[in-house]
Amino acid sequence: MNTTKKLIPTDVEEDGELKAIEYHYANGDFAFQALWDPRDEHTPEKIAEFRLWCCKMATRLGHTIKEK
Repeated sequence: MNTTKKLIPTDVEEDGELKAIEYHYANGDFAFQALWDPRDEHTPEKIAEFRLWCCKMATRLGHTIKEK
């Protein structure tokens, strides 16, 4: 039996910059939010690293990420 829970990520932006990624279950219930560290440079490379880190954290918690 597969007990992993699929999450849907949603970017939270303010003034055109990523502030967080929110994760919701398929039924719309909130799971958690990963906050961007405002001290980090806001570059495509750093954003990609952040997304990868978020995915790793979600899988460590027993979730999978639903592709958009």
